[in-house]
Amino acid sequence: MNRINQLLVRQTLQSTLDENIFAIGDCAACPWPEKHGFVPPRAQAAHQQASHMVGQIKRRLAGQPLRDYRYRDFGSLVSLSEYSTVGSLMGGLIGGALMGTSNNSSHRRRPVSSRLKTLDSGLRRNDKAELLEAP
Repeated sequence: MNRINQLLVRQTLQSTLDENIFAIGDCAACPWPEKHGFVPPRAQAAHQQASHMVGQIKRRLAGQPLRDYRYRDFGSLVSLSEYSTVGSLMGGLIGGALMGTSNNSSHRRRPVSSRLKTLDSGLRRNDKAELLEAP
């Protein structure tokens, strides 16, 4: 356990204390070798770890070697109010209302949380970061 009570895990998501215990999400302190630290305890990390764990379980049951987990940072967004957000996507800082370039003004009145759901579903569906125009 680390100072914030996360279970220390290897790149395979196995506990450092017992190879039969796996941990994912914000309860796991997972190494991030590229940053010389740990994977941040965010939803996108937990989602990626959960997807990786499906394969790990299959490999474990089949007696195959486990694969290392690699975190892919797609950026972060922070809602500042109902209509404003700031964040980092693919290394670039963004801010303001997150919306497409359409002249359709109806989507501009939609709260940022609704537009972020569109972005989040696009990230999961496409497995890459891109701004999506709100419907």
